[in-house]
Amino acid sequence: MSDPERPATATHNLRALAQRLLEQARQLGDAEAVTAAEKVHEHAHAETPNTASLASHLATLKTRLQLSPTVNAILDALSNVGL
Repeated sequence: MSDPERPATATHNLRALAQRLLEQARQLGDAEAVTAAEKVHEHAHAETPNTASLASHLATLKTRLQLSPTVNAILDALSNVGL
């Protein structure tokens, strides 16, 4: 990576997407989705996110059609962070 700001920007994007996912899950009103989104949010804000755990929670959320676009965006953001 030649751009030193890229990792910080990618991490910020990941965290913002995790926040959006949490808000969307709450609006959906599905307790299981909210719990999984809270875990994604928690891992996204960790100093070193656990990618295996993130992937597991995201897989649970991907089945919710309303959340799928944000889940896909988070998966893309993960690859940009380099996790």
